[in-house]
Amino acid sequence: ITLCRALANPADRVAWLALSRAPWCGLRLADLHRVGSWGERGIRQAPADLFSDPGMLEGLSADGRERLQHLQRVLQLAESTRDRLALRVWIEQVWLALCGPATASYPSQLRDAERFFQLLEHAEREGLGLDLRWLQRQVDSLKLGEEQPDSKLQVMTRHKAKGLEFDW
Repeated sequence: ITLCRALANPADRVAWLALSRAPWCGLRLADLHRVGSWGERGIRQAPADLFSDPGMLEGLSADGRERLQHLQRVLQLAESTRDRLALRVWIEQVWLALCGPATASYPSQLRDAERFFQLLEHAEREGLGLDLRWLQRQVDSLKLGEEQPDSKLQVMTRHKAKGLEFDW
C-alpha cells in the first residue's frame, strides 16, 4: 500500500517517507529525519526529486546515502515504465527491484503479497486503475497475514475460543 501511495502521488510526503523507512530501503531514523526536514528549509521538492538532491544527500550517513540512491534508481525505472505496463506488473516489478521478497520473514507474507498483486490485477480489469481508497478497503477485507500455522500464539475472541480447552 505504501509503495502504491508513493507512486500514485508524488506530493505525498508521508507515503514517500514511509517508503524510505520500509524494510526494502530501511533508512535509519537519523537519516530519515534529515530527509523529512530538508524540505522545510525553503526547498519544496517532490520527495522523489529530494532523494537525488546533492545538498540533502551530503548530510546523510554513507549507508543512508547508498540506500536512498538505490531507491532513487528504482523510482526512476518505475517512472520510465509508468503507463507502459499493466498495473500489477508495474507495481510488482518495482517491488521486486526493491528486493521486496527478501524482506518477507514467513512464506505467508509472500502469499499475502501475491494476493495484493491479484487485487491490483482485479482493479485494472474493473477499470479502476490505482484507486487507493478501493485498494485500502479491499486489503482491509482480505485480513492478510492471519494464517500463520507455525505461530505459537493464537489470538481469538472469547466467542471463538468458547468451549476450547488449552493447557495454558
